[in-house]
Amino acid sequence: MSMQKALFATGFVIFAISLGIRSNAFAQECASTYLDHNGSQMRADLCGSDLFIYYDNPRPGIRKLGVASGTLLFDGVVSQLNGITFIEGNARVFKAGCGEAEFRVEGGYAQPQGNGPAPIYLAGVAPVRNSSCKVTGQRNETLDFN
Repeated sequence: MSMQKALFATGFVIFAISLGIRSNAFAQECASTYLDHNGSQMRADLCGSDLFIYYDNPRPGIRKLGVASGTLLFDGVVSQLNGITFIEGNARVFKAGCGEAEFRVEGGYAQPQGNGPAPIYLAGVAPVRNSSCKVTGQRNETLDFN
């Protein structure tokens, strides 16, 4: 294993430990943890460098938009550079009767400090859709996972 690959693998172990991730029986190469996002319980699965965040127990308001347990909110890749964790990929917004719409996000991991920043934060520009599901604009979107 090259030095770069060894450092990369070490970074993921540190990331998993810092989030309190534990191994899941369903996928031995993946590690999972549960987080909160706007009142919904989420499951984050780190599989090598791939990160997937699913709704585990969606809050009632988001359920009305068609989101159920197991719905994917984010899929992307985790990388490290100089000890800083970067996360980038695709998030989804939901609209009743329209389904999901993907948009690009990026962010990272922050060590929690009291009431400080969330462990995972992502930001991007999400599409805004009208009642006919047509994209009519964009808005800045921030996804924080505690």
